[in-house]
Amino acid sequence: MGKATIKLVLDDGGAYSLKNLQLLDQHGAVGMIRATKNIKKHNLVKLSSSILINRDFISSSRSNDELHELYGLRTCNERQFSHNTLFYNASRVNIRRIAEVAKHRYMILCLDLLKTIACHKLDRKDLFQHSTAFSQIRSGYKAQMLRMTLYLQGYKLLVHETTQNIRQK
Repeated sequence: MGKATIKLVLDDGGAYSLKNLQLLDQHGAVGMIRATKNIKKHNLVKLSSSILINRDFISSSRSNDELHELYGLRTCNERQFSHNTLFYNASRVNIRRIAEVAKHRYMILCLDLLKTIACHKLDRKDLFQHSTAFSQIRSGYKAQMLRMTLYLQGYKLLVHETTQNIRQK
């Protein structure tokens, strides 16, 4: 199995520079990096009211509509994972090495898939794609109250030893 090669890079204006575009071009990748409005001497094409792309490093066989569709993947991807930052604290990754960071992100994706499966199996379509669905305990609903409710519904709880000691006192 060979090494993976990058074919396309979609990025926002923070990464825009001619050096970055040239580097991607040298490695055979297409760099669609959003340019800022104040750049005047580059061959920029306006894909929409706010998206400017440097056309020098992109094949002329691709139409502007095609480029706009490709760049739309970036925002689609960002919207899909934006809740990870808020609900799973994914903006702060205390892990080193790319492989470990990838595992961390995949674990978050697995959690999202488990939530989706749970919504489907419980026939709770109202919770589908809600980031807070099945989160721990909602504020104001004490853990002891939850345990008592589950116990009264017939669930056998696996109680930690210290919790039983507190109940006996």
